[in-house]
Amino acid sequence: MEFLNIALTFPTAIFSTLLLIVIGFWSIALLGFADIDMLEGDVDVDVGESDTGSLGFGGVPLTVSLSLAIVISWFCSFYAHKFFAYLLGDGVMFYVLGIAMMLGCFFCLTPCHSHIS
Repeated sequence: MEFLNIALTFPTAIFSTLLLIVIGFWSIALLGFADIDMLEGDVDVDVGESDTGSLGFGGVPLTVSLSLAIVISWFCSFYAHKFFAYLLGDGVMFYVLGIAMMLGCFFCLTPCHSHIS
């Protein structure tokens, strides 16, 4: 019951929704109705000196990169909420600190994916 309470409470609920979309996409792709490269297109992007690709995952399709980013962000948000929920407080501060925690969980990937190539 605690799992559902944390997973369906703000800010983890945002990532839970995105995770359900990712699970739905990969279920559809597994059945053959969607292609893994469906979000790839002919876009000219000047990435400077290093050609690292989308989200820093060189050569990996965008759907895989986004799925990995969402799964890691969900786990980060879930455990941050589990261990630091007492810091969120009540009222307006709950939402202000919840948004900060959500953004921190999503952007915690920035140092991680710069080393993957």
